[in-house]
Amino acid sequence: MNQAFESSRAPVLLELNPDVLPPPGSLRSLVERLREDPDVALVVPRLTNPDSSLQPSVHRFPSIRQAIVMGFTPPVLRRGRLGARFWLERSAAAERQARSVVDVD
Repeated sequence: MNQAFESSRAPVLLELNPDVLPPPGSLRSLVERLREDPDVALVVPRLTNPDSSLQPSVHRFPSIRQAIVMGFTPPVLRRGRLGARFWLERSAAAERQARSVVDVD
């Protein structure tokens, strides 16, 4: 992607996996978001599974502390305040973040 961006003169580049089925108008909405705010360099759509449940797709850049929490904390404890603090997948905070527009690292 970096090489494509470097050699392109296109105002917007789209990376799309071959198994993606974007709903009508969704790509237009993403491009409009990029164009309306020059401080935004990347937009990511909300991803859903075939059953319409949210598919976690945006994560903070991992820190050593986060790696320790993920490696040594039982999954059941990751859903509460600990998960919210470290933005862990499947935590209540991660679910709320997936439903809204947020800045990421």
